[in-house]
Amino acid sequence: ALKRSLAGSAGRSGGVVLMAVLVILLVPTVLLCLLQPSWPSSGRAGMPESPLVFGIQTSAVKGPSPDIPPHWKDEEAHSSGRSMVSDPDKAAAIVVHENPALAAQLAQIRTGSPDEKQRAVFMLRVYAAEQPENQVAVARSGAIVPLIELLLDASPTLREAAARALWNLARNNKEINRENQKAIAHAGAVEPLVLLLGDEVPRVRVVAAAVLNDLATDNIENQVAVARAGAIAPLVKLLQDEEATALVMAASLLKSLAANRGDDRDLQVALGGAVIPLVALLRADTLLAQEQAVSTLGVLAAYSPEIQVAIARAGAIVPLVERLRGDMMQGTAALALRNLAVDNPDNQVAIVQAGAVVPLVKLLEDGMPGVREEAARALWNLAVDNLDHQVAIVRSGAAIPLVALLKGDAQEHATLALLHLAGIDE
Repeated sequence: ALKRSLAGSAGRSGGVVLMAVLVILLVPTVLLCLLQPSWPSSGRAGMPESPLVFGIQTSAVKGPSPDIPPHWKDEEAHSSGRSMVSDPDKAAAIVVHENPALAAQLAQIRTGSPDEKQRAVFMLRVYAAEQPENQVAVARSGAIVPLIELLLDASPTLREAAARALWNLARNNKEINRENQKAIAHAGAVEPLVLLLGDEVPRVRVVAAAVLNDLATDNIENQVAVARAGAIAPLVKLLQDEEATALVMAASLLKSLAANRGDDRDLQVALGGAVIPLVALLRADTLLAQEQAVSTLGVLAAYSPEIQVAIARAGAIVPLVERLRGDMMQGTAALALRNLAVDNPDNQVAIVQAGAVVPLVKLLEDGMPGVREEAARALWNLAVDNLDHQVAIVRSGAAIPLVALLKGDAQEHATLALLHLAGIDE
């Protein structure tokens, strides 16, 4: 009986394990189906009858092909990998030769019906998202240009699909694909994507902002191109959008554009146009809107003295100081106030008069290292060349926590703050 009981338990355990394995295997497929854009009711009509699925090659497609001249393949082998083929047309021919399914999708994108184009774009999008090597293969197959052309298609569904495919080519999970980032911009994607920021369909606007954000991330050339293409005005409108994703994407792209502190006067003027809407968002009903406004204003304040002054004049200082006393956004508010105080005596006085010293001193003992560091840096900037502020900071009890920080993660900023409080130049 004991054996039968154990056997039964083992059988049940085995069944549970089997069911768990099946669930794990099936969940990605189910999610893929749920995330798939609306396809026509014709089912799989128009899908390529290729032995390849998402680039998995079978023996049926191996072997020589008269479509690829032998010397192209010799050049590829000689150059230590297909990435070294210098001629883009040759590289594209080699890629599609080795992946007939990819070639079939490209053909449908170029000449297929709207439904076929949508399915083909979706397939490329999914394939590119699987791994970085797939991103490279899709880009080198020549897919970028036809995808960019679809950004201006009359169908909003195709516009969104094409933008999402380019997004997957530019980013893999949390990393930017630098090669594709440059290739997409150089192929002419920036201007049509900027046009999509004003699209009639909200989802298209959001995806366009996301793609532009990834194209602009840590790429000065693309940042300038996006700004000069007229992105900032529609981004300011998106800041007032009630949809959370639109707000986040617009704020993120503005921060990327403001990260390039150049001498471009037109860019500075355009970024200055975002100040008043952002300051208004500090009083928004949602914490998400407030948080995006605080962080974006902090970046803009560091862009130029003119924008620094504009933010203060728009009334940002008081609500930023209020954020220091809350349960959220203390670190980003301290950063924004620190940037507003840099080399600006008028802003320093306004920040102290708004009551920033006491909450900043309290943040020196915050549990988050990043918050302690930003508080120390803000106090440092407020104390520069201002004896009254130095006295106010000391009387608020800053000396002891600053000394404690000398042994911690904010040692440098604590040292500088103490030097300023002692009236010693750095």
